[in-house]
Amino acid sequence: MSSHLTTNISLNLLGKLVGRAKVLFISIRFYLFSLYLKLRQGLNKERKNSIELKFTPNLSFQNKFQSDRELLTWLKLNLPGTPYWFGGHCHLVELALANREWQLGYGSALAADTLARSSAQKEKAKFLVSCCQLAAGDYSTAEKSLISLLDKNPENLKYREQLGAAYFAQQQFLKAHDCLELLPVELRSAPVHSALAYIKQQIHC
Repeated sequence: MSSHLTTNISLNLLGKLVGRAKVLFISIRFYLFSLYLKLRQGLNKERKNSIELKFTPNLSFQNKFQSDRELLTWLKLNLPGTPYWFGGHCHLVELALANREWQLGYGSALAADTLARSSAQKEKAKFLVSCCQLAAGDYSTAEKSLISLLDKNPENLKYREQLGAAYFAQQQFLKAHDCLELLPVELRSAPVHSALAYIKQQIHC
């Protein structure tokens, strides 16, 4: 009787110890898993900050250059080291087009189009690609892209001016006239005034 009671007590005690061990084991697993998640979040945040710092330089560096030509040269040399810098590619395209070196900017325009994530970035990249197409003489492709952009943003004067230039280059003078005439007179560039004057001569002939 005594030995049977002792055995029951021992079994109950062993059962309680096993139960506590299971609870402790589960608690330790939960703690370690929580620690893993916190560590992972911290690493991801650190990695994200590192990428943003590496690939999105502060554009205040522009003040360090004496001219756009100097800045353009700097971008050509440094963009290969920061290939995911969307703003750098866009800036290079704008400078290249302004210096009539569309061949230099075409690659960066395509890179920006690939890197674009937000809708605003995608729109800007598409416009820069169309400007390079226009400069390269691919007028019909540029026309289609610009029409698409202008449909989404009909108030954008840059889109309208470039579309008018695409029509003009293809000698579609009536379309070019209707497009460019919608630009406010006080905001028309010298090329726009010249194009409209030439178109009016052609239409009246």
